[in-house]
Amino acid sequence: MKKIIYQKELHPDILISIDGIGLTMMKLQEYEKAIKYQKKTLQLWEELKENKRNNQNYAISLNNLSQTLKRKGELDKAFFLMKISYEILKSIMSD
Repeated sequence: MKKIIYQKELHPDILISIDGIGLTMMKLQEYEKAIKYQKKTLQLWEELKENKRNNQNYAISLNNLSQTLKRKGELDKAFFLMKISYEILKSIMSD
């Protein structure tokens, strides 16, 4: 995914769309494809973590990946990611 769809700068809306593709792949039971998109989204959110809103989006994408892993039967990994997502969101909400 070149520097994200022909843009010089990453934009949160594009990352949300990529994550949406991952969710669609999950619903189609294309778990490996879903995981690929969702991991890419997380990697790109890492580059945008300078503000609270992007941290929230990161946590949501992390939770989406955990849902894919849960459907795939990887419950330990899914639970681990859900806990991380919860902790991120809890810290954002308490600020």
